[in-house]
Amino acid sequence: MSIIGMASLHALERAAGMTLDPLRFRANVYVSGGRPWAEFDLVGQEIQLGGARLRVFKRIVRCPATEVNPDTAERDAKPPKALREHFGHADLGVYAEVIEGGHLAIGDALEPLQGDLLH
Repeated sequence: MSIIGMASLHALERAAGMTLDPLRFRANVYVSGGRPWAEFDLVGQEIQLGGARLRVFKRIVRCPATEVNPDTAERDAKPPKALREHFGHADLGVYAEVIEGGHLAIGDALEPLQGDLLH
């Protein structure tokens, strides 16, 4: 499962000087609140997301597929390049494996099981 913090996406948008449709990053879950890149602190941690328990295991290195606009299918942005130039990495979001399945709905909280790392 892939998770992107919207604060991180907004930081990338500010650096790139353009709005980026979140759909170009194809995440399973978009999380609001917190600070930019806070999701990176969750690598190696277990989290509760709605009714599911997950283990975050890796940052997501963004590829050239994110350059494609999901509405027009045109290459109109260079997120990996902007990430490297402005933040020193090409990562946006994290991968997590499901440890215990459960119901997930819009508005559900993401909670680290080992303390509050997102604020």
